[in-house]
Amino acid sequence: MMEFSEELLSNRIFDLSEMNFDFTPRKRKAEGCSFDPDVDKSYVLQPNGDYILKFYAPDAKEIKVVPWFGDPTPEGYAPWRDTPLHAVKDEEGVHTVVLPFDERKTGPRNLDIFVDGTFVVWPYLPVFWSGGKVWNYVEVPDNDMKFSYIYDVPHGTVAHEYYYSGETKRYERCLVYTPPGYEKGTQSYPVLYLQHGGTENETVWVSCGRVNFIMDNLLAKGECVPFIIVMNNGMIRYEALEAPNYVDECFENSLIHYCIPFIESKYRVKADKWNRAIAGLSMGSMQTNDIGFKHPDIFGNMGSFTSTMYHTDFFTTYERPWPRVMANPEQFMKDYKVFFCSATPQEDHIPLFNKDAEIMREAGIEGKMPGYRRVLHDGRFIRWDSWRMGLREFATMLFRD
Repeated sequence: MMEFSEELLSNRIFDLSEMNFDFTPRKRKAEGCSFDPDVDKSYVLQPNGDYILKFYAPDAKEIKVVPWFGDPTPEGYAPWRDTPLHAVKDEEGVHTVVLPFDERKTGPRNLDIFVDGTFVVWPYLPVFWSGGKVWNYVEVPDNDMKFSYIYDVPHGTVAHEYYYSGETKRYERCLVYTPPGYEKGTQSYPVLYLQHGGTENETVWVSCGRVNFIMDNLLAKGECVPFIIVMNNGMIRYEALEAPNYVDECFENSLIHYCIPFIESKYRVKADKWNRAIAGLSMGSMQTNDIGFKHPDIFGNMGSFTSTMYHTDFFTTYERPWPRVMANPEQFMKDYKVFFCSATPQEDHIPLFNKDAEIMREAGIEGKMPGYRRVLHDGRFIRWDSWRMGLREFATMLFRD
């Protein structure tokens, strides 16, 4: 049974929302009601890790909350939805529900909220972009996730940048993390191009993955070298209505021909392949493998969280490069310095992760390439926990002499 210190429970990570950071009183309490959602927090983290969620909705008959990620199967897979929770309404019109702590379901948990059968985004709970739209969520504490929380260390900066892409014929946005001291310094930095999964966007590695805090904490301990991280929207397609069921070369061409030149013209970066890396999770892992393998002159380091060289669910408008690359393992080991893969049994694509491992073993790469590492995390960890852990370990390997 996990226990949480008062210091951990007071970490601001549990109040951090994509849209707001603090609650500010804006109006008086409803007449005759002791609970005011504008003053009293609608989500209260308990010492045992439970969350008490409160919804002031006197006219609503029923409020149902469906947390994301259910009980893992005997094989380890965790379904995307858990058992629904039904709120209890009191005489004042406040609906209360308890989200019980479960050590197998920590990190960010999306909340499907239904008011009288209608899906809503509740304005008094944290929100982020996930799964194709804005969602409510709570960050469930985990002592093993402390490396992704907020501490009194030097913090880097996350900037929103806009660049024109000739592939989409419009301005695209990317988020750029620069390490502490970048603004006042003169040195140049390596760059990691980091991709999200299917149906998500360029914000999620910050709001869900806490990548900026992970990097701040690693750098404060001297556990990685400083580098810049660029996060793009990998959902762009030539035929947008077909996304995300297939992958074409739109994002690849936008990244190679427009984003990278933009970054290298505006930021102080080391512009050679050994100082560039590409990584991603799930769909972003597939894009990582395809783009990295097609451009060994541009990327010398690759990372896959839920590794997917081999994939049966997506189809592409181009010939996937991994069979050709794996057919020449000696050249592969010359082209890439770091090749990192990680997953957890709870993820959707664990059979593909295992297939990738088999491909690498058959190619003779395992045990021969110093920068090759494959990690299967403990099955206790939910998807974003695993992806955070993978990013942390990958970061410690990158850009070393």
